[in-house]
Amino acid sequence: NKIIVALKEGAYRFYNFQGNLLFERKFEKVGDFSNGRAYIVWKGKFGFINTKGDTVIAPIYDWAENFKASELALVKQNEKFGLIDTAGKIILPCEYTAIDKFSEGLALVSKEKKFGFADAQGKQIIPLKFDYVAEISASKGFLNGLAKVEQNKKRGLIDKTGKLIIPCEYDDIRNF
Repeated sequence: NKIIVALKEGAYRFYNFQGNLLFERKFEKVGDFSNGRAYIVWKGKFGFINTKGDTVIAPIYDWAENFKASELALVKQNEKFGLIDTAGKIILPCEYTAIDKFSEGLALVSKEKKFGFADAQGKQIIPLKFDYVAEISASKGFLNGLAKVEQNKKRGLIDKTGKLIIPCEYDDIRNF
């Protein structure tokens, strides 16, 4: 992933650290390489190339971010978010209003003002049954095996199975 990207006269040039040109391609925009992939923008859509310059995920997304250590990338289509792997396989379809970063193996996923948690294989581990508010998302998911949740404007803590450890009866609660 140690590739230098340079833009000259409307074309992106990709070099190794020895200064050798690896390939040259025209794109509207290029992201950084991570997990052997870099996002590209072509005709206003996001896709991904590999370190050889081959388009490995067609530019079909309205937005995308770089791949993370989990080898998943957050993508957006029709105002909804999803997750894909480095091969372009859909892990979570673009049907969520929010998908947060993974914490302790689970990511907060939200739609229709409800949230739950999914794993890196796309399996919904904790159903979308809790009330979604931005402050819950800002709490960063699981910490020490517990996550903050809200129901009927009251907060509590759940474990990684979704079991309420501290009932939703508090105005606010902080995980230790």
